[in-house]
Amino acid sequence: MDKNEIYKILEDWNFWKRKPEIGVKRDFYLHKLKRFLATNQILVISGARRSGKSFIMRQLAQEFIEKEGNKKDVLIVNSEDPRFSELNVRTLEKIYETYLEFLSPKDNPFVLLDEVQEIEGWERWVGTMQELRKTQIVVSGSNAKLLSKEPATLLTGRHLEVVVFPLSFFRVFSF
Repeated sequence: MDKNEIYKILEDWNFWKRKPEIGVKRDFYLHKLKRFLATNQILVISGARRSGKSFIMRQLAQEFIEKEGNKKDVLIVNSEDPRFSELNVRTLEKIYETYLEFLSPKDNPFVLLDEVQEIEGWERWVGTMQELRKTQIVVSGSNAKLLSKEPATLLTGRHLEVVVFPLSFFRVFSF
């Protein structure tokens, strides 16, 4: 896959030229995540499938853009996009290089990896990026796979986790 193809895929998931769907605002989780951002730890958004993790991640990206003012400083990678076949650390590095080359973001971009457990070896790449202070990283994924034994060991002491639950009965009726 060449860099032009990668960039086209990334355009579909990012705020660079359009505003992706952000769903129902989940202020409780956003407030917690924004507080955690100040720690420079890897932020982990976990929870059951279909609980709203991806929407919360995009809401966090939108708030970052509103505060910082530059859409180019945010990279969202949707690991479940079928156009990214055989995702691994090399592919992830190529995605990141493509982003840097095409958009020239600031020194410390905001990187959000959605359904990161689909990327083989993701924890090493994320750990290295965090250690080198090259990015602020947020990852999301399902409880069962995200922080299994190996990833949890590699990220020990370097991450903060927010567990997302589906909308409550009360919250659904507040619309």
